[in-house]
Parts: sequence; C-alpha cells; structure tokens
Amino acid sequence: MPEFEQHRESAVTWAAVAATVAGPPVLLLTYSLAWTAAAMLLAGLSGYIGGVLPDTDSYSSVPRRWLNRTIIAAVDVSLALVIITNWNLITVPFSPRTAVIALLAVIMGTMSARVDDAVQTLLPTHRQALHDLHVWIVFGTVSGIAVAILTDGVLSPVSSTVFGGIVGAALVGGVFTHLILDDELPGEEDDQRDG
Repeated sequence: MPEFEQHRESAVTWAAVAATVAGPPVLLLTYSLAWTAAAMLLAGLSGYIGGVLPDTDSYSSVPRRWLNRTIIAAVDVSLALVIITNWNLITVPFSPRTAVIALLAVIMGTMSARVDDAVQTLLPTHRQALHDLHVWIVFGTVSGIAVAILTDGVLSPVSSTVFGGIVGAALVGGVFTHLILDDELPGEEDDQRDG
C-alpha cells in the first residue's frame, strides 16, 4: 500500500495538470482573467482534494487527522462564538438563558473531545466506499452541478456548466490517481485473477 507522501505527490501533480487544463476553456468562454484564475484555483484544489480524500477512511491516515482537526476547530470556534456573543448573559445573575448557554457550552466541549470516535463511527471502513470510483463519480457530478448552479447567476449558462464540469472532473481525476496507486480501480481484481 502506498504511503501518504506518494498520494500527496500524485495529487499535487494532478492538481497542476487540472489547473493548467482548466484555464484555456474558461478564458475563451468568459474573457475574464479573474474567472480563469478562479477556475484554475478550484480545479487544482479539487484535484488535490480528490487525490488525498479517499484515505480519510483510514483511522491513522494523515487526511483523517486533518479532517478530525478541522471538525474540532469548527466546533471550538463555534463554542467560542457562543460564549463571546452571550458573555453579558453569562456574567449576570443566574437565569434560564444562562443555564441553556452553559449546557450548550458543555455539549459542544464534549463534542469536541469525541470527534475522533464520531468520525470513526460515521465513515466507512478502510478501502470500502471511499475507495470506490463509482461513489466519487456521483460525488464529482453533484459537486460539478453545485458549482454550475452557484456560478450560473454571474456567468452564462454555457460558461457556468463548463466551470462546474471542470471542477467535478478535477475531483474525479484526483480520486482516479489515488485509486491507481492503490490498485483499486474497477475490474482490476478480475484482470489479476484471469492473468
């Protein structure tokens, strides 16, 4: 099984290819350097994420640790915002609202401490659904459609469709590079048994 560093290098290479390929069609459709740069950035980011994201299903992997830290940071920042925005309620004499805020703070603090276990429970086991190309084709298609819908109001329908298609294809391409390294592409098991 390849190490994370191999997946990271492959993802970086694919991200560079995806970003480079994304530029010309968007530039020709929009005549905008800003939209071209945005498409290249999103394609590169999507390609990189696709190249490393399948390993979030492994408990000790680097992407899983990134995911856990991101969730913990989001919970902790939310907790801090709840406390800061309600500071005047916390410092005044006890009231039902103070009790609700204190309970919310305890719940969020507990959630922060249990992120690793919760993610382990929710994510599929290693080399299952997140290492299935079909799942990522669906996810890439949904992502591309979402990007196309989000950009439809500011770009022409054709430009937004191309923009979304580039982002979705970059994501699936990144996953494809990951699965190539892991020997997890559909049909590979059959070929290995026959040969």
